[in-house]
Amino acid sequence: MSDKQVDTNIEKIGRYNVLKKIGDGGMGSVFLAIDPKIHRKVAIKLFKIDKIRQDKEALKRFYLEAEAIGKLTHPNIVTIFDIQDEKDEPYLVMEYLEGQTLSSIINQKKELSIPLIVEIAIQLCDALSYAHSNGVIHRDIKPGNIILLANNNVKLTDFGIAKFQSLADSPQVTKTGIIVGTPSYMSPEQISGNPIDHRSDIFSLAVVIWELLTGKRAFDADSIATIAFKVVFEDLPPPDKYNPNVPKELSRVIMKALAKKLDKRYSNVEEFRADLENLRNVDYTLQFKSIELSKRAWYSKPINIAIIIFILIIIFGVVYYFNWQNEEYKFEERSGEVLLVDYIEQAHSLMQSNKINEAIEVLRKAEALSPKNINIKKRLAIAEEKKGDYDKAINVYYQLVKDFPVELAYVLRIADRWYQNDKIEKTEQLLTRMKEIIPDNKEVNDFLSKIEKARKEKENEMMAQQLELKRKKLGEASKTNKIESSNEKETSKPITDIDRGKGLFGYINIRCYPSAEIFIDKRSIGKCPVINYKLPIGKHSVMLKGPGNQIYEKNIFIFSNKLEEIYYSFESYGKIFIQCGDKNYKVYIDNGYVGLTPYYSDKIKSGKHTIIIERIDGQRETKYIFVKPNTMETVQCTFH
Repeated sequence: MSDKQVDTNIEKIGRYNVLKKIGDGGMGSVFLAIDPKIHRKVAIKLFKIDKIRQDKEALKRFYLEAEAIGKLTHPNIVTIFDIQDEKDEPYLVMEYLEGQTLSSIINQKKELSIPLIVEIAIQLCDALSYAHSNGVIHRDIKPGNIILLANNNVKLTDFGIAKFQSLADSPQVTKTGIIVGTPSYMSPEQISGNPIDHRSDIFSLAVVIWELLTGKRAFDADSIATIAFKVVFEDLPPPDKYNPNVPKELSRVIMKALAKKLDKRYSNVEEFRADLENLRNVDYTLQFKSIELSKRAWYSKPINIAIIIFILIIIFGVVYYFNWQNEEYKFEERSGEVLLVDYIEQAHSLMQSNKINEAIEVLRKAEALSPKNINIKKRLAIAEEKKGDYDKAINVYYQLVKDFPVELAYVLRIADRWYQNDKIEKTEQLLTRMKEIIPDNKEVNDFLSKIEKARKEKENEMMAQQLELKRKKLGEASKTNKIESSNEKETSKPITDIDRGKGLFGYINIRCYPSAEIFIDKRSIGKCPVINYKLPIGKHSVMLKGPGNQIYEKNIFIFSNKLEEIYYSFESYGKIFIQCGDKNYKVYIDNGYVGLTPYYSDKIKSGKHTIIIERIDGQRETKYIFVKPNTMETVQCTFH
């Protein structure tokens, strides 16, 4: 008997050749099949015709799933290829995923390390962030809808009860009073029948991560009513209560995501991901292991109990002796992993109490334990900054980017904050150190140019103030007003020696991308570019009105016979698609990690970008692209 006949009598669904049935659900079945045109394995979700007759709303949810997933292209979301009808039975054709659902892993009590669980959570945050940004709320996050692949990447599936946030795209597929979802993983607001938003998915995801960390069912009871009561009114204990290997900071992050009240929960999934990201490089090596007590049955033998008691007596005697020799408890003698987490918590508490020097001392000890820890370096730099020692903070940021170049994006945000707080000199020093590591980075160089330009503008402003005082004394202000009316048709007129001889005018060049309408002193003078436009000496306001009503404004001072130049690029966006066959390689855009291949974004700033694709073995390929507004740029890697 062929494989096609092992599990089902169905041999073909549409053009697809069925290999076997791989799953059953209340509304249909899932089949493994082959697309004969391209010889690709696919998964086909076939809706049962008798269920269609019984439940019309379930059919609507089936089509809603197709619509929801069809809008989403993300490496952590299952890809839909097609939707068709077979003898009035609709079916979805999706990518075939070779892996295990998290529910299967939990039920089998398989070992998952804590770093892997954190990585799974971060990938799911990426998937939800993308879905939410496209107006889709999943509403059914649970272990059974999450597949862990062999390469430890995860895929989010089953958008059958997804909700569209925009009213125009939000079909009502449930009757009034009917709650759809899986009660044990619903948020309090969802199970209560109240309006929900993207924060409901955050709660559900946190429940899944809590279960992975503890190996226990979060909200378990004999009836749905009891489960609902627990979800709404009973708080879960922190995961480290059941699994002492879970760092307290990770427990704190999970418990915030599990907050019953919306205002206490993370306001968006990006915040949740950021806190998880900070824990990605924590140096803990202890792993979550599900070990049955039956495997330790030898403990119950009397002779072994006696041996254990004897050993414990010796251990306690040695500990007592050393404590007697040294009355102070040696905090540093505990295991490095536990000590590191305690150091971080201690530093956090000291920072909250504004004991900055003590916090820095603790963080230095933590850094000695784990010199390559990103989280500790960031905390240490912030502490030095709060202390006011910007030079030491700069040194820490320098070492951070030197060890982890992808953290440049984080340091640039710090630089922008310093700049906004008028720490211009320190901002320039920080960026100069960054340039030592990555000399050709466009963002760093542009930022330094911006600082230099601001410095010149400040100098010009001071000179302008001095000139203004002189003009008032000489009575020149009235002459300037008379000359303004003669300036309406001077666009693109070359500078002549006669003009220079007059000494009452200066000139301006204005270029912008894309083209924009120019207003000088609230009067339109045309569109960019404008070359050698003559203006009376003195202060003037310039406004550029770009695409999408974007506005750029700048006050300038025109000096006698001098040329002022303005160049401005308005924000415009294109699309990008990066693919490496069927491989999942890391993608960095302008030194910032953005996800795995195949990678797609429908909002990338137009202009030059540096693309880095990193294989699992660390080998990298660098490409330089130019994204044009409203166009798609496709990047194919050349790894063999």
